[in-house]
Amino acid sequence: MGNALRAIAIALGYTTLALAWLVEPLINPRHDAIYHWSGDVSALFGPVVVMVLLLWALVALALLTAQRPGFWRTAEWAALLLTVPTAIIRDAQLIWPNVLPAWLHPPRMWVMAAAWLLLVVLWWRFPSKRGEQVIDFASTVLSFTALSGLLFMGQLLWCWWQARGLNTSPPPRSELSATGAASQSPRIIWIVLDELSYQQLYERRYPDLALPAFDSLAAESTVFTHVIPTANFTEMAIPALLSGAPIDHVRSTARGQLLVYSKRSGWKLFDERNTVFQDAENFGYPTDLVGWYNPYCRMLPAVLERCYWTDDYTDSNGLAADGTFESNLLTPVSSMLGRHDTLRHVLDRIFGIEIRGSNSVKLHILDYQNLSKEGDMALLDRSAALTFLHLPIPHPGGIYDRKTATLTTGYSTYMDNLALADSYLAQVRSLLEKTGQWDSSTVIVMGDHGWRTSLLWKTLPGWTSDEEKASADGPFDDRPAYIVKLAGQRTNERIDHPFKAIRTRKLVDALMKQEIQTPADLESWVAQTD
Repeated sequence: MGNALRAIAIALGYTTLALAWLVEPLINPRHDAIYHWSGDVSALFGPVVVMVLLLWALVALALLTAQRPGFWRTAEWAALLLTVPTAIIRDAQLIWPNVLPAWLHPPRMWVMAAAWLLLVVLWWRFPSKRGEQVIDFASTVLSFTALSGLLFMGQLLWCWWQARGLNTSPPPRSELSATGAASQSPRIIWIVLDELSYQQLYERRYPDLALPAFDSLAAESTVFTHVIPTANFTEMAIPALLSGAPIDHVRSTARGQLLVYSKRSGWKLFDERNTVFQDAENFGYPTDLVGWYNPYCRMLPAVLERCYWTDDYTDSNGLAADGTFESNLLTPVSSMLGRHDTLRHVLDRIFGIEIRGSNSVKLHILDYQNLSKEGDMALLDRSAALTFLHLPIPHPGGIYDRKTATLTTGYSTYMDNLALADSYLAQVRSLLEKTGQWDSSTVIVMGDHGWRTSLLWKTLPGWTSDEEKASADGPFDDRPAYIVKLAGQRTNERIDHPFKAIRTRKLVDALMKQEIQTPADLESWVAQTD
């Protein structure tokens, strides 16, 4: 193998190990990064391809200019040999995040710099043939690793090609007129507040937590006290709610299309024609959707009159959906250098480039603000007879300070987010009352699943002592909140009978067909369709 070809192979092998953490989310068979990406696809794949090609070229050039023994050869190989183990640790943590011991993590930047300087001095001060033997062995290993690098690059480019049409706007649909059942029936407003717990809302509320909007809603609605969720994770729960069919697992295609799995039917593409929105179209109900996390506009393009969704998704590689090509190109640099705060400050102040993917709390706040704004527009759209809103609250982590009634990136808990959900509900009610739609509309407010205490959050670093107290040491109560205010309803009713949330599609269908008009009708329907 010639010197040039050998240097290129070694450089590719090194790049494969050094940037596997950056490439892996984009070629993972589940395609989660592609599925949840709400931005421009070029801002997802482009920075990764550039980083791979740039590092590959720089390492190859450095190796070609340091073929003979000497200081530069020593300095370059010392850097390569020190950073390869660091890259392997990072890659192992990516593949086995819950298996490796907590103390095993890549060393900090200053530790790496000190170790490199020491190795260069020792290697240069006490030269020996053993050093060249180490280089020869490492060169062979990295050259073989290059084969994996070619496979990774091919997979990366293939996934980019498959996802090239991601989030392109669907062709405009001709608007439905509110005819037939829709013209005579109350408007239906279906609000999903992510991770809204019945237990924390109405059964065992935190002592100093005031939720006046939820209390006011309960006073004139039917509250379901024992709802069985469709699933405990949003990616399965929401498609199951919309389709009325159980879903055991989900994953995405490389094109960002949802695949669902059930024991009865196996894996298949999610069918938008077999959803409550297709039912609405059949009944002459114009629809409007504003949602979080799931790519609704990609899932349901043919059965929605208007759609908006967002998820400022940040994967393990740090790329953010609302970022630009430039900011996403610099985010991995920040992560690799391990000096996030300093680098972000310099890039923002000197170059005017903000790295958005570095703060998940800010992104959560941005999602809430965008969805709240779009949700208000949807509520004001009187042409929509069925409006579906999915908000990222009270889903942890906390983004609200209930004492100051402000959004915050500081200390915040699930209870704070519950207060934010209450504030949002009050905002929705105020808007509908001002436009004369509150009394005349049927409003469904629900959680897609309960507060996943011991199931998820208690095991993570962000769990607080207040949340431990609120959850009585963390036992998981899976009951989501489920509240139905029928048009014209003034009385508080309860349904204590277990109710499977998977029947929500049938419930909305019954409302559209005017089979349910009073709380007594609702209670009877629940009992008869069990």
